[in-house]
Amino acid sequence: MRKDIPSLIKKKLTQESQSTCPFCGEDDVSTAQFHHIKPLAAGGANSLENLIYICANCHSKVTQGQISQGEVMRAKQMLVHDVHPQLKDERESNIIQLDFSKGSNSGVIANRVEKVEIKTTRKSVNINPPHGSIGSSLPHRNYTKHLIDRCHDFKRMEVGQDGMKYAILYQQIKKRFGTKWDMIPLERFDDLVMYIQSKIDKTRHGKIQNASAKKNYSSFAEYLEKYGGYGDI
Repeated sequence: MRKDIPSLIKKKLTQESQSTCPFCGEDDVSTAQFHHIKPLAAGGANSLENLIYICANCHSKVTQGQISQGEVMRAKQMLVHDVHPQLKDERESNIIQLDFSKGSNSGVIANRVEKVEIKTTRKSVNINPPHGSIGSSLPHRNYTKHLIDRCHDFKRMEVGQDGMKYAILYQQIKKRFGTKWDMIPLERFDDLVMYIQSKIDKTRHGKIQNASAKKNYSSFAEYLEKYGGYGDI
């Protein structure tokens, strides 16, 4: 029998999302639902870490695959770090604003401070890979990075250092899987591995290696046997 989500968990999830869907900004609580990031049927739990507040419309999109698992995990991680994808807190009365990009500390300081907002010239916020992603498992992360580095090495032999564009492979992975390589769910690890391996095999050096019956890369099992996932080749 499927267990109900505890009311306390629902309350915390609602607070975490500020009663607003992280994908579309819908704030009508009557449409609110709670999505299991890892399905109950796959061993997921009714825990705060495995659930995300979401509107019914976006829940349907997640189910249909229009919103990827990687996007769901990224949104959850942002909420955990108090960064809402759809909201910006503009209540100056509760914020200290420090703009270091202009070389000054001018800003607005109120009597009651609840939040500190620091503005910098950085254009992005670093989000740690969430639980259940490739980046959260050191062996899987290191092997994937080994393949990415090997692909870059082979491509550099072909075009030279000056002709290298390292960002291309990362962009191709993101376009194909819907998120950064280390944010991809572990369930898709094999798909990612085969994709990067095919990229290596298609390089000029990769084709030469294959023609000479030489291996272009270690398998995941070979990598673990030699390094245990904690080093690189």
